[in-house]
Amino acid sequence: MDKELLAVLEGYKRADEYIKRERMERLARMTTEESKAIFSTLMDKWTSISGIESEEFQAWRLKHKIEVRKTFLLLAKAKGYL
Repeated sequence: MDKELLAVLEGYKRADEYIKRERMERLARMTTEESKAIFSTLMDKWTSISGIESEEFQAWRLKHKIEVRKTFLLLAKAKGYL
C-alpha cells in the first residue's frame, strides 16, 4: 500500500482508539438518570422522525419497550431494589 494511505489509516485507528477511551470514561461517570434521559431523548427523536408510524414499527417499538422494562425489572431485583 501507499505510505500516505497507510499513514491516514493509522491516523484513523489512533483517533478511533482515543474516541473509544473518551466515550468509555464518559459512560463510566454517567449516572443512571443521565443515561435514562439520553435513552428517552433518542427514542423520542426516533419516533418523531415520521408523523406516520407503520404498524410494523409500532409493533417493534412496543416489543422493545417491553424488553427494556423486563430488563430493568431484572436489574432492579438483582440489585435488591425490589
